[in-house]
Amino acid sequence: GIYFSLVCSGAAHVCVLDGSNTHRIMYIKGTGGGTITLSGIHFKDGYQDEGGGLYILSAIVSFKGCKLSSNQATNEGGGIYTMESGTTVNLYMTTFVGNSATSNGNDINVGSNSVVTVYSNCPPDWSG
Repeated sequence: GIYFSLVCSGAAHVCVLDGSNTHRIMYIKGTGGGTITLSGIHFKDGYQDEGGGLYILSAIVSFKGCKLSSNQATNEGGGIYTMESGTTVNLYMTTFVGNSATSNGNDINVGSNSVVTVYSNCPPDWSG
């Protein structure tokens, strides 16, 4: 499986991935049972038909202390769009601000057979 972490060190949300209102910020597909961890990152101004900020397909992804703002989808999932069995998304202290979708899920659209869990605090092993 695929395992990696993308961590922003320093103040929260100082690392910005910007879609410039023209394209999706990140597409994550098939981690093969591994987990991708995204920490302290600000995903903003993404634009796409589904998943303006991120499109997650058959993958396991954990967001820790991230922010998704002003992402747009012309269909579903302004901030995040998930799809397919095997897709698991864990949201730890992650905020959504001003995301929009024309059809469903301004902040997140949970597609078929996907699992999304929202936590109000971070896991014990998280230090930043």
